[in-house]
Amino acid sequence: MIEWRNILKGMTMGISDLIPGVSGGTIALVLGIYQRLIAAINGLFTKEWKKHLVFLMPLVLGIIVALLSISHLIEWLLVAYPQPTFFLFLGLIIGIIPTLLKDIDYRQII
Repeated sequence: MIEWRNILKGMTMGISDLIPGVSGGTIALVLGIYQRLIAAINGLFTKEWKKHLVFLMPLVLGIIVALLSISHLIEWLLVAYPQPTFFLFLGLIIGIIPTLLKDIDYRQII
């Protein structure tokens, strides 16, 4: 069964791919689908490829929609408002750090 909310998650990953310094993989980790994404990509070459394709299709659709619709907006923002746009990107990068530290349980490492 297709998980329609994965289209929104894919759009979030696609938007993050447009932002320098933030990757779709990082956003997948923040959204909690990273392990499943990796398993689905690996699963495309198994006998259960249809099950994995059903998970990946909405993600890919969301990524494509975001890339096609938001890329012109990002380009315009970079031309019209370069400094605030770069600070937005910087804020997004710094804002992800606490979530990543929590996910790796950094207190056990120290």
